[in-house]
Amino acid sequence: MWLDWLQISKMMKKLTYILALTMMLTPLIACKAQTSSSETGTALVAGHHWEEGAAAVSAIINAYRGSFPGKFDALVSEEFAPNRFELTNRVEQASTEKTILNFDFSIDQSIMKGDRLAVIFDWTRTFIPKGSAAQTKDSGTTNFVFAKEAGIWRLVRMSGADIF
Repeated sequence: MWLDWLQISKMMKKLTYILALTMMLTPLIACKAQTSSSETGTALVAGHHWEEGAAAVSAIINAYRGSFPGKFDALVSEEFAPNRFELTNRVEQASTEKTILNFDFSIDQSIMKGDRLAVIFDWTRTFIPKGSAAQTKDSGTTNFVFAKEAGIWRLVRMSGADIF
């Protein structure tokens, strides 16, 4: 079966991002801090770079939950890969398709290297799909990589389970 060059290029790009994130996180000692953004968006953590990691993840989740596209867009770097426009459109569309009731997360690992911050976190979300009265629950593990731009942690990479 032949794949066209665009498909091969996309697969190689994804593989490169996964390998880069893995190499960044390899020297870490596995620890876990509990965090929550269920009501106020406040995350309570302790440890090395965990506060910054939890605050950066919490800011993204709160902007997503609040259905404020402009606020969410401001937290996504112009350098976001693979495609910033697709991500911001998907988040805007998701906000019309479901109402998030609760979004809890726990930081598995948080590492800072220069102006980059990599955070791996587990999450559980409860939501109501539009047109339904039934609550739905899902969960996963997601990896975010942030870059410090103008004093703000902005999302530049994302992998793992899609939280949007």
